[in-house]
Amino acid sequence: MRQPLTLLTAATLLTLAAAPTNEPPTGPHDILISSFAATDPLSPGLTIEATWPVPPSDAFDILTDSAAWKDNFALDTNIDLAIGGRFELLFGSGATPPAPVGQQGSEGCQILAYVPGEMLAFSWNAPPSFAERSEHTWVVITLTASDSDNTTNLRLRHVGFGSGGRWPEVETYFHNAWTRLLTAMGEDLR
Repeated sequence: MRQPLTLLTAATLLTLAAAPTNEPPTGPHDILISSFAATDPLSPGLTIEATWPVPPSDAFDILTDSAAWKDNFALDTNIDLAIGGRFELLFGSGATPPAPVGQQGSEGCQILAYVPGEMLAFSWNAPPSFAERSEHTWVVITLTASDSDNTTNLRLRHVGFGSGGRWPEVETYFHNAWTRLLTAMGEDLR
C-alpha cells in the first residue's frame, strides 16, 4: 500500500511567498517562507544522481534518522521528521575546536515534504563563507528501486538559487559538494 503523501508543494511555497512575512516561525514546525532566496521552482538548478546499495525504504530511513547518519557516516545531525522539522547536518561540530554554533552546517534548515521510502524535500543554506547563507534554497531527493536487487537510484534536485552576488559560486560549490557527498555516502554503505 502506498504511503500517504506529506507534502508542501512548490506551488504552495510560491503562494505563501507572494505575501511573505518577516516574522520568525511561531511554532516548532513553522516554515519562514521569506527566508528563501528565490521563488522560481523552474530554475535549472542542479541534478545529481547516485546509486546506493540499499533498498529505497532503507535509503529513506538513513536520510531521515540522526542515529543512522552518526552510525553510517560519523556525522552529527538534528533531524525531526515532520513538515517544518529540523534537517540540520552539522559538518563542523566534530572539528577540533568545534566550529561556532551557526557555522557548523545546515543549521536552520527544515523538512519541506516527504513520502516515506520515496521522497524527501528540505530547505538548504550556503556554507558560512558565503553571505548568501541567510537565504535558503531547496533540495528534493527522490528514491527509486533500481533494476538490481536491493539498490536505490537516488536523484537529488537542488533549486531556488538566488541571482546576483555570489549565487553562481554557491551553485558551483553545491554541484561539486553534492556529487562528492552522495558518492561517498553510497560507498560507505557498501
